[in-house]
Amino acid sequence: MDTGSLTITSCRVQRGDFTLDVTGLELPRGTTVLAGPNGAGKTTLLSALAGRIKFAHPQVRFGGGMLSPSSVALMPQSPQLPRDLHAREVLEHLAWLDGASRTQARERATELLQEIGLSQDADKPVSKLSGGMHRRLAFAASHVSPAALLLLDEPTNDLDPHQRRGLLELIAEVARSCRVIVSTHALHDVLPAAHHVVVLDAGRVVHAGAVDDFLARFAPDTRDGDEAYLACLDRARAAA
Repeated sequence: MDTGSLTITSCRVQRGDFTLDVTGLELPRGTTVLAGPNGAGKTTLLSALAGRIKFAHPQVRFGGGMLSPSSVALMPQSPQLPRDLHAREVLEHLAWLDGASRTQARERATELLQEIGLSQDADKPVSKLSGGMHRRLAFAASHVSPAALLLLDEPTNDLDPHQRRGLLELIAEVARSCRVIVSTHALHDVLPAAHHVVVLDAGRVVHAGAVDDFLARFAPDTRDGDEAYLACLDRARAAA
């Protein structure tokens, strides 16, 4: 399911004094980085798109029709996996819940474990996995079933440089077949593997465009992602 444009035509969430208001945001194929300071609305936007906020009714158009929340997958910032299950059992159970037969569930779990490099640790309880292993398993769990839109909330948190690189390679592979949105504070990690960048501030989109254009506009000399991000925020706030 990767043909046609994907556009967030409307997503408005009111929480106390905070309002998230995103309209007319078009996402191209590949990976989109969602950046913004704490409290900007990144997690709120991802949660709304995934149908996790019951009073939010985002409208997302895909290829001329509306995108159903059932076609959206989310890896939360602090994923909670059953600690008493083995890594293989977690994936098998999720595949089975999605309608796979027992045989199909085992095959899908084996495929995903190989994809994330945990084949040798498939029979370890989740409680015995390292932080990096746990996050890779959570990534696999987020896309047991094919999704049109995969949302990853701070997926590289708590990972060492080698683990981050490995996870970003996995994200790039998945992005070949669906749209991926990655929220992050570490643009220098994610930006090289991304195609598009969206910057949120105080619940509003202050920039959206291709990564190359973003770097050329906000950090033409260094083309540094973090420098470009800070310059983008400074300009947006000065113009507000």
